[in-house]
Amino acid sequence: MEAEEYNQMRTEENEMEEEAEDLGEDKQNEMEEEAEAVDAVDDMRFDMDEDFKKAAVFKQMGCLWRASKSRLTSQAFKVVSDSYKERRQNQIPHTCGRKGMVRLREDLVKSSEDPSKVSRLRVWVKSRTKKDGTPVNVNAAEKIRKASEIELEGHADSTTTNPKNDMLSQILGPDQPGRFTKAQ
Repeated sequence: MEAEEYNQMRTEENEMEEEAEDLGEDKQNEMEEEAEAVDAVDDMRFDMDEDFKKAAVFKQMGCLWRASKSRLTSQAFKVVSDSYKERRQNQIPHTCGRKGMVRLREDLVKSSEDPSKVSRLRVWVKSRTKKDGTPVNVNAAEKIRKASEIELEGHADSTTTNPKNDMLSQILGPDQPGRFTKAQ
Protein backbone atom coordinates (compact mmCIF):
# COMPACT_ATOMS: atom_id res chain seq x y z
CA MET A 1 0.00 0.00 0.00
CA GLU A 2 2.80 2.42 0.84
CA ALA A 3 4.59 1.73 -2.45
CA GLU A 4 1.41 2.51 -4.38
CA GLU A 5 0.94 5.77 -2.50
CA TYR A 6 4.57 6.69 -3.11
CA ASN A 7 4.27 5.99 -6.84
CA GLN A 8 1.07 8.00 -7.04
CA MET A 9 2.72 10.92 -5.25
CA ARG A 10 5.69 10.80 -7.63
CA THR A 11 3.41 10.85 -10.70
CA GLU A 12 1.52 13.82 -9.27
CA GLU A 13 4.82 15.67 -8.74
CA ASN A 14 5.85 14.93 -12.33
CA GLU A 15 2.53 16.23 -13.61
CA MET A 16 2.94 19.38 -11.52
CA GLU A 17 6.43 19.92 -12.95
CA GLU A 18 5.09 19.57 -16.49
CA GLU A 19 2.31 22.04 -15.72
CA ALA A 20 4.86 24.40 -14.15
CA GLU A 21 6.91 24.38 -17.35
CA ASP A 22 3.83 25.56 -19.23
CA LEU A 23 3.36 28.45 -16.79
CA GLY A 24 5.43 31.56 -16.80
CA GLU A 25 8.66 31.77 -14.85
CA ASP A 26 7.17 34.19 -12.29
CA LYS A 27 4.28 31.89 -11.47
CA GLN A 28 6.67 28.95 -11.17
CA ASN A 29 8.89 30.82 -8.68
CA GLU A 30 5.84 31.84 -6.66
CA MET A 31 4.61 28.26 -6.40
CA GLU A 32 8.05 27.03 -5.33
CA GLU A 33 8.24 29.69 -2.61
CA GLU A 34 4.80 28.68 -1.28
CA ALA A 35 5.84 25.03 -1.21
CA GLU A 36 9.04 25.88 0.66
CA ALA A 37 7.09 27.99 3.16
CA VAL A 38 4.68 25.12 3.84
CA ASP A 39 7.62 22.73 4.30
CA ALA A 40 9.30 25.17 6.67
CA VAL A 41 6.14 25.48 8.80
CA ASP A 42 5.77 21.69 8.95
CA ASP A 43 9.42 21.35 9.95
CA MET A 44 9.01 23.95 12.70
CA ARG A 45 5.83 22.36 14.01
CA PHE A 46 7.19 18.84 14.32
CA ASP A 47 10.89 19.47 14.85
CA MET A 48 11.44 19.10 18.58
CA ASP A 49 15.24 19.07 18.58
CA GLU A 50 15.61 22.41 20.28
CA ASP A 51 15.12 22.46 24.04
CA PHE A 52 13.01 25.61 24.17
CA LYS A 53 10.47 24.04 21.79
CA LYS A 54 10.23 20.92 23.91
CA ALA A 55 9.83 23.05 27.02
CA ALA A 56 7.03 25.06 25.40
CA VAL A 57 5.16 21.94 24.30
CA PHE A 58 5.48 20.29 27.70
CA LYS A 59 4.38 23.49 29.41
CA GLN A 60 1.27 23.60 27.23
CA MET A 61 0.56 19.94 27.96
CA GLY A 62 0.89 20.63 31.69
CA CYS A 63 -1.55 23.53 31.47
CA LEU A 64 -4.06 21.38 29.62
CA TRP A 65 -3.64 18.58 32.18
CA ARG A 66 -4.20 20.95 35.11
CA ALA A 67 -7.27 22.40 33.41
CA SER A 68 -8.81 18.96 33.00
CA LYS A 69 -7.95 18.04 36.59
CA SER A 70 -9.54 21.24 37.88
CA ARG A 71 -12.79 20.17 36.28
CA LEU A 72 -12.61 16.99 38.35
CA THR A 73 -12.18 18.97 41.56
CA SER A 74 -15.00 21.40 40.92
CA GLN A 75 -17.80 21.75 43.46
CA ALA A 76 -20.36 20.02 41.21
CA PHE A 77 -18.05 17.03 40.75
CA LYS A 78 -17.43 16.81 44.51
CA VAL A 79 -21.17 16.72 45.22
CA VAL A 80 -21.71 13.84 42.80
CA SER A 81 -18.60 12.03 44.03
CA ASP A 82 -19.66 12.33 47.68
CA SER A 83 -23.13 10.98 46.91
CA TYR A 84 -21.60 7.92 45.23
CA LYS A 85 -19.18 7.42 48.14
CA GLU A 86 -22.11 7.45 50.53
CA ARG A 87 -23.98 4.89 48.43
CA ARG A 88 -20.95 2.59 48.32
CA GLN A 89 -20.56 2.80 52.10
CA ASN A 90 -24.18 1.79 52.61
CA GLN A 91 -23.90 -1.27 50.40
CA ILE A 92 -23.69 -4.75 51.87
CA PRO A 93 -21.68 -6.84 49.41
CA HIS A 94 -22.12 -10.60 49.17
CA THR A 95 -19.34 -13.14 49.31
CA CYS A 96 -20.79 -15.64 46.84
CA GLY A 97 -18.45 -14.70 44.03
CA ARG A 98 -19.47 -16.29 40.75
CA LYS A 99 -21.48 -18.95 42.53
CA GLY A 100 -24.51 -16.76 43.11
CA MET A 101 -27.35 -16.89 45.60
CA VAL A 102 -29.30 -19.69 43.92
CA ARG A 103 -26.41 -22.13 44.05
CA LEU A 104 -25.65 -21.08 47.63
CA ARG A 105 -29.24 -21.87 48.56
CA GLU A 106 -29.01 -25.26 46.84
CA ASP A 107 -25.82 -26.04 48.77
CA LEU A 108 -27.47 -25.02 52.04
CA VAL A 109 -30.48 -27.24 51.27
CA LYS A 110 -28.19 -30.21 50.50
CA SER A 111 -26.12 -29.75 53.66
CA SER A 112 -29.08 -29.01 55.93
CA GLU A 113 -30.75 -31.70 58.06
CA ASP A 114 -34.11 -30.01 57.51
CA PRO A 115 -34.25 -28.40 54.02
CA SER A 116 -37.48 -26.59 54.87
CA LYS A 117 -35.58 -24.52 57.45
CA VAL A 118 -33.45 -22.88 54.73
CA SER A 119 -35.08 -19.49 54.34
CA ARG A 120 -34.19 -16.42 52.35
CA LEU A 121 -32.88 -14.89 55.56
CA ARG A 122 -30.43 -17.76 56.18
CA VAL A 123 -29.20 -17.59 52.57
CA TRP A 124 -28.77 -13.82 52.87
CA VAL A 125 -26.85 -14.12 56.16
CA LYS A 126 -24.62 -16.87 54.77
CA SER A 127 -23.89 -14.78 51.68
CA ARG A 128 -22.87 -11.77 53.82
CA THR A 129 -20.42 -13.64 56.07
CA LYS A 130 -16.84 -14.57 55.26
CA LYS A 131 -15.47 -18.11 55.50
CA ASP A 132 -14.31 -17.47 59.05
CA GLY A 133 -17.85 -16.40 60.05
CA THR A 134 -17.27 -12.65 60.34
CA PRO A 135 -19.58 -10.21 58.55
CA VAL A 136 -18.28 -8.45 55.44
CA ASN A 137 -18.70 -4.96 56.92
CA VAL A 138 -20.33 -2.98 59.75
CA ASN A 139 -23.69 -2.63 57.98
CA ALA A 140 -23.83 -6.37 57.40
CA ALA A 141 -22.97 -7.03 61.07
CA GLU A 142 -25.85 -4.83 62.18
CA LYS A 143 -28.33 -6.52 59.84
CA ILE A 144 -27.10 -9.99 60.84
CA ARG A 145 -27.55 -9.07 64.52
CA LYS A 146 -31.12 -7.98 63.79
CA ALA A 147 -31.68 -11.25 61.91
CA SER A 148 -30.53 -13.34 64.87
CA GLU A 149 -32.86 -11.37 67.17
CA ILE A 150 -35.81 -11.97 64.86
CA GLU A 151 -34.99 -15.68 64.60
CA LEU A 152 -34.77 -15.96 68.41
CA GLU A 153 -38.19 -14.35 68.75
CA GLY A 154 -39.50 -17.03 66.39
CA HIS A 155 -41.91 -15.02 64.30
CA ALA A 156 -44.71 -16.88 62.55
CA ASP A 157 -43.67 -15.26 59.27
CA SER A 158 -40.48 -17.34 59.14
CA THR A 159 -41.98 -19.89 56.74
CA THR A 160 -43.86 -17.47 54.53
CA THR A 161 -43.23 -17.62 50.79
CA ASN A 162 -44.30 -14.03 50.27
CA PRO A 163 -41.10 -12.00 49.89
CA LYS A 164 -42.87 -8.84 51.06
CA ASN A 165 -43.66 -10.30 54.49
CA ASP A 166 -40.74 -12.58 55.32
CA MET A 167 -38.00 -11.91 57.88
CA LEU A 168 -35.51 -10.63 55.33
CA SER A 169 -37.92 -7.92 54.24
CA GLN A 170 -38.42 -6.94 57.87
CA ILE A 171 -34.67 -6.43 58.25
CA LEU A 172 -33.84 -4.75 54.96
CA GLY A 173 -37.03 -2.78 54.57
CA PRO A 174 -39.19 -2.41 51.47
CA ASP A 175 -37.68 -2.65 48.00
CA GLN A 176 -36.79 0.55 46.24
CA PRO A 177 -39.11 1.49 43.37
CA GLY A 178 -37.97 0.03 40.08
CA ARG A 179 -35.73 -2.56 41.72
CA PHE A 180 -36.26 -6.00 43.11
CA THR A 181 -33.11 -6.74 45.10
CA LYS A 182 -34.24 -9.30 47.64
CA ALA A 183 -35.24 -12.19 45.42
CA GLN A 184 -33.86 -15.66 46.11
